[in-house]
Amino acid sequence: MLDQLPIEFKTDRLKKEFHDPRLYTVLRVQAVVVAWLIFLYTGKTARITCVYRTDKEQDWVCHIKGGEKYKSVHQVWRGLDIGASGIDKKVCLTIVRIVRLIFPYSGAAGKFSILYHDVGLGVHFHLQAGADEPNYKPSISI
Repeated sequence: MLDQLPIEFKTDRLKKEFHDPRLYTVLRVQAVVVAWLIFLYTGKTARITCVYRTDKEQDWVCHIKGGEKYKSVHQVWRGLDIGASGIDKKVCLTIVRIVRLIFPYSGAAGKFSILYHDVGLGVHFHLQAGADEPNYKPSISI
């Protein structure tokens, strides 16, 4: 069924991680919604650019950002990135507003289920699930 969705993966590793049962289920659902919104607004296919991140990869991201080390939701299977380069900023912000209405963040106050930003690796949508978010195991795969 995933082959019918407007989603592609930057690497084979990302495709495997997307289907890994440790990835919070809500992130797969959010990714499908974002992918369809991207397709509806632009006719483009969404490209997943990050799912799981190792400690070494996270250290590299912190170095690129020029800041101190911190734990990322990607390191605990609660984060997913979809590239947004070449998509009009107004469209991206509209997608963010829609997704935030559909998926409220279950976690610390002031955080959101989706961000649109660039941490030095290119503009993208960052999807995240709060630590309190239940990780339902679907009976079917998407």
